[in-house]
Amino acid sequence: MIFINICAVRGGCEDYMGIHLWAKDNLAWLRQYLKLDKDVPSDDTLGRVFRFLDYESSGRIGYITWGHGLVGINFCWIS
Repeated sequence: MIFINICAVRGGCEDYMGIHLWAKDNLAWLRQYLKLDKDVPSDDTLGRVFRFLDYESSGRIGYITWGHGLVGINFCWIS
């Protein structure tokens, strides 16, 4: 999910629904790099996982904020 998140954000996505839709549209490309037996994670699943990572890893600074910085995009917190 981290790889999907970084690629989707780099592609311009700004929320979990956008990330999910980007992943569905790019499923064939993603399968070149990831083992995806079924469909891509839902927007709800993405939100739950990244909220957990945000809380567990760095408090309110947040993983997603870090991920956006990693790919050179400056924007607001995704919730």
